[in-house]
Amino acid sequence: MSTPAERAAARASWPSAKTTLRDAAEALADLSGQAAWDAVMELTWEAYSLAGGVPPRLPRSEWPSKVFRPGEERPGE
Repeated sequence: MSTPAERAAARASWPSAKTTLRDAAEALADLSGQAAWDAVMELTWEAYSLAGGVPPRLPRSEWPSKVFRPGEERPGE
């Protein structure tokens, strides 16, 4: 699929539904905080999986970060 016409023809078979903002708000009105958090975690897991897997957990001592104490010079300043 390299031409715009071929891509448009492929998109024509995608499932879709027309909704309004009012309908979307009513559908989400019953969503509890826990259900919303579960949805976020599911989407995050799916995104990491599609990107090549979840990286292994590093111990905090190996996190790519640095704490700058008050008065300590920072690189580039």
